[in-house]
Amino acid sequence: MFQLPKKILFGLDAVKQVGVEGSSLGKKAFVVTDQGVAKSGLLARVEEALESSAIEVLLFDRITREPTLETAEEMAYFARGETFDFVVGFGGGSALDMAKVASIASTNSGSMKEYLGTNLVQRPGKPKILIPTTAGTASEVTMNAVIALPKDETKSSIVTPYNLPDLAIVDPALTVTMPQRITVSTGLDALSHAIEALMSNVSNPLTDALAYEAVTLVSESIRLAYAQPENMQARYGMALASLSAGIAFGNASTCLGHALAYTFAVTYSIPHGLSCGLALPYVIEYNAIACPEKLSRVKEIM
Repeated sequence: MFQLPKKILFGLDAVKQVGVEGSSLGKKAFVVTDQGVAKSGLLARVEEALESSAIEVLLFDRITREPTLETAEEMAYFARGETFDFVVGFGGGSALDMAKVASIASTNSGSMKEYLGTNLVQRPGKPKILIPTTAGTASEVTMNAVIALPKDETKSSIVTPYNLPDLAIVDPALTVTMPQRITVSTGLDALSHAIEALMSNVSNPLTDALAYEAVTLVSESIRLAYAQPENMQARYGMALASLSAGIAFGNASTCLGHALAYTFAVTYSIPHGLSCGLALPYVIEYNAIACPEKLSRVKEIM
């Protein structure tokens, strides 16, 4: 099995196509983002592109980092109380995941807590376009909507093929404004996705090829993206690495690294990518006996 969004657009200024592409989905878009993105000026690019195609914009910009079940329930309540034709998720992984929640909540009743797990969503959500402004989470190409559970000091996910978007738009130019710490954290997330996908016992030749390419791109680009934030070649490489790793782990899954990260990230408020990066060396050591050829190749690439 190999699952993807219906369509992926990748390239500089690809975000300009959101209006043209969205016009086939309806005339009113529910845009989900966070305050940081809204204040950065990036949101104007999406709003202008939508409005130029005569698409009305309904905005929800209250997404927070590492959204909780309470945030998901608020998102669902808001989405169910509004009328719109399709959803546009714009921002980091948190905004994209909550856009998925908005989509499925609009066509499925009940608490979002009922859908934590795999294949529990009964009906397809409203159409959605997902546009990342970071390079790492790859939520735009996965079936997961990750939700933090602070009381349990862990995380869970709504996992369903219905979370795959109708369109993923990956524009490296949108990542230039990322602060250095987020460049590092999301970059470590992409690297973790790639290496964990390689170690997964449901990996396959397609996911392996994409994962190796992602490791190559991260190794070539992450230092430059950190040191020279406006280096477009480095941003391009990291955006492509994130996309490649996302498709890889979206089909092969992650493994022990993410599981370990979930045991301490919520308790100590550690960003997702950083927590995965902290766990990764120990997981590589633990799993080395099971897949030495793959990890030897990773070492050579890095």
